[in-house]
Amino acid sequence: MNKFRSRLLLGLISVILSVLFGLGLLLGQLFQKFYADTVHDRMEKEAKLLALYMENKSFQSNMFT
Repeated sequence: MNKFRSRLLLGLISVILSVLFGLGLLLGQLFQKFYADTVHDRMEKEAKLLALYMENKSFQSNMFT
């Protein structure tokens, strides 16, 4: 009976560890993609803002000359 319980416990622990490992890989990939998309979107917004700022700056300098 004790041997059966040990084998059952070992099997259950190995299943739990493999599920946790799989979830870790899956969630890692999802968060990495989310982070990359967020950084890309933010870079686009900042580039547009910088271009707008530079256009306004050159427009203002042309007004005073």
